[in-house]
Amino acid sequence: MKSMTLRFPLALVLLESTLYLSQDMYLPALPAVQRDFGVSAALAQATFTVWLLGATVLQPLIGPLSDRHGRRRIVLVSAALFVAASAGCAAAPGFAGFVLLRALQGGALCGVLAAGYACVHESLGSHDAVRTQAWMSAVTVLAPALGPLLGALLLLRWEWPALFVVLAALGALAAAMLQRWMPETVDAASAARLSWRRSTAAYVALLTQRGTPELLGAACLLLAVLLVWNVTAPFVFADDTGGFVAAQAWLYTMFIVGTRVVARQAGHRGADALVRAGLHLGLLGAALGALAALLRLPTWCTLGAFGLYPLADGMLFAPLLRIMLERASAAGHPMGTVMALWITALNLVGVGCTLGVAWAGWTQLHELLPLAALLAAGAWALGRRGLRNT
Repeated sequence: MKSMTLRFPLALVLLESTLYLSQDMYLPALPAVQRDFGVSAALAQATFTVWLLGATVLQPLIGPLSDRHGRRRIVLVSAALFVAASAGCAAAPGFAGFVLLRALQGGALCGVLAAGYACVHESLGSHDAVRTQAWMSAVTVLAPALGPLLGALLLLRWEWPALFVVLAALGALAAAMLQRWMPETVDAASAARLSWRRSTAAYVALLTQRGTPELLGAACLLLAVLLVWNVTAPFVFADDTGGFVAAQAWLYTMFIVGTRVVARQAGHRGADALVRAGLHLGLLGAALGALAALLRLPTWCTLGAFGLYPLADGMLFAPLLRIMLERASAAGHPMGTVMALWITALNLVGVGCTLGVAWAGWTQLHELLPLAALLAAGAWALGRRGLRNT
């Protein structure tokens, strides 16, 4: 158990982080990609969107597939797909092929998250699973924080295809580690025959299960606040690159601190208690940030107050997911399907937030943080209701 607790999640988090880096590390290469393929800026930016679509569209299919054919097989196939797609991106002769390969890169994330995290939760007890996912979140959150910097450093020496060579190498390393250390938690020989009608019915049953829609909605709103910030922050600090980097470092550090709090408290407090504490803290942080923004206090005073919110987010996601998984398992729903529903919902929120902020044109803290407070209030209400409906 101790070996699995360290080795398998370490390999999985390496692969997951590499997948996220295929978005974040690629960001500084956009102008060069636009130039080399001779396309417009809008088409170059669309290579981000197709990655998200690949990571979202396939997700509902992967969950049931992993319930039927096993977690290990799905994760290893996804890792191989990512390595092949990354190598293909480095050598793509045309833009159409490059776009297709970007979609396949995103699609690989589906198997890694749905099957990989289901395997983690099936292999561990409640406290160990929450603790393990907490430290995994602390690692993966570094990808959006450090990815653009790593990409820019690599581009100082090599052309943009080298980024995808590095990604393919990291993916291959993670795949080799998973091949050696990942357990199988599903007996494919005795698993029920795959039926898409039954899988669809399972998703409907989950969405109507007492308390599950509220908890899932709370998780979506909690994530929405961070995503709205990520999309808006570059404009808030449009003329202050150093300020942008410092703000991101502050907020992501608070998120990591939140994951460490959960990791330490998981053995002493139940998941329900951790979620309640996180919901209260998140609402307080969002409200203080909104008040400071509306009063036009200095930016760093405002972000200092708002820092309680990512701290709360870091505390919330692991226990929230564990509660959902335990409830669904008690009702007879396989974990792969539950994970697929969780990830699909969060991905759709990501797409919606990106499009919504672009449409609204928000660029100021006094526009962003009051919305964040409203979203946090919604998450607080839904989360508490979901816990009561246990």
